[in-house]
Order: sequence, then C-alpha cells, then structure tokens
Amino acid sequence: MDLQRSITKDGWKLVLYPKIEKALLFDLANDPQEMADISDNPSHSPKLKYFFDELRDLQRVNSDPLDLIAEYP
Repeated sequence: MDLQRSITKDGWKLVLYPKIEKALLFDLANDPQEMADISDNPSHSPKLKYFFDELRDLQRVNSDPLDLIAEYP
C-alpha cells in the first residue's frame, strides 16, 4: 500500500512513488501512452501542485494513512 499513489483527472495523470520520492505527470490528451513524464517542466508546476492537492483530498475521503506531505515536502 505504500508503493504508489495516482490520480487521473481532466486528461492528466499524476503518479507518486513515495518510497523513492518520485513523481510523474502525464498529459494524456497529447501522450495517451504515458511515454513523456513532464513533471520536471517548470511550466507544469501549478498542474503538479493541483493534482497533488486533489490526491491528498482523495486520501482524506478514503482514510488513506500514507503521509505524502512527509515524502513530498
């Protein structure tokens, strides 16, 4: 349960790997095969934060105890 978390919404997908502190962000409209991680692109920082916050909201709703804030400060 502590190996990964993801959220897919509005044509985007965020995947988090807490054990290795890695985040992947995909624009599914332009990259449906999820081949190009765009999480390191500074222009996508707002999207990354938005989906991280959305994922945290889902964690609260589903009582997911994994502390993503500790892993991704």
